[in-house]
Amino acid sequence: MSLFVVQATRGGRVEASSPVDVAVVDAAGRLFGHAGDAARCTWWRSAAKPFQAAACVRAGAADRFGFDDSALALACASHSSDDEHTSLARQMLRACGCTEDDLACGGHPPLSPRVHERLVREGITPSSAHSNCSGKHAAMLALARHLGADVRGYEGPEHPVQRRVLAEVRAGTGLHEASVATAGDGCRAPTFWLPLAAMARAWARLGTDDDAVLARLRRAMVAHPTLVAGRDRACTRFIADGGGAVVVKVGAEGVYCAALPGQGLGVALKVHCGDARFAPVALGAVLARLDERLGLGLPHDAWRAVACPSVQDTRGDVVGGLVADGALVFA
Repeated sequence: MSLFVVQATRGGRVEASSPVDVAVVDAAGRLFGHAGDAARCTWWRSAAKPFQAAACVRAGAADRFGFDDSALALACASHSSDDEHTSLARQMLRACGCTEDDLACGGHPPLSPRVHERLVREGITPSSAHSNCSGKHAAMLALARHLGADVRGYEGPEHPVQRRVLAEVRAGTGLHEASVATAGDGCRAPTFWLPLAAMARAWARLGTDDDAVLARLRRAMVAHPTLVAGRDRACTRFIADGGGAVVVKVGAEGVYCAALPGQGLGVALKVHCGDARFAPVALGAVLARLDERLGLGLPHDAWRAVACPSVQDTRGDVVGGLVADGALVFA
């Protein structure tokens, strides 16, 4: 069995390591490549957001409330809570007649250390609009309004909004409803228990133009990569520097997904230990192996800061690094 491993080094010695399971799949569900267990099940977490946002777009709610590409990108985001993110989330809420009080997600410290430090300096307590999921939840509230459903409890698994979302997940992954277990995510909306290969298939579909809704969301993410994450975040760097050749979205606990639109392939991976530092390193290595196989011409040097980051001490001196190594088995 081929294995990928991510290692954290310090002083030239390995301090921590973790195996990585990888699935590379086309839109028909055919396995193109893998490492470890491509059928491993895990929670999709925030890598599901484009498919959660698709429910809002497909129902017509996004058009009804005037959500442009920037709003759609935020609906797919795990954003950094910067001013551009929170102001756009509030704008989306106003457009559908909701307020920040309607958001089921709570506030939390920003994912970006830079933004977190700024809020602390300015004495700002993060609100629900600062949640990295506020764009997703604003889109869900818009869908509830559009359906004429009660906005209270929109995050519950039996609410009409979440039934629409589950239908998008089923369509994207090719799994039957009974095969998709759910649990509460960190933001209270459901997350989905899926095989990596099913996640990768959905992301392959996101990378094609076969589904107009998914293609629209992909184009929004490519047009507004800073809204998908933030200017100092890995997702933004992968998308922006890739120039549309790669569209990615991180999930919690070591999950990362990507679409390669030019090849019709989707990627899903899971870092066993769940270390958030390891996931972009693993993705960078997987993309490098795919580039070697397919000759994609991806900008690996531009991605080096997020795909091969250094380990630094408190004064910024480099004392180690994060690296990934391994091979993919190709079908």
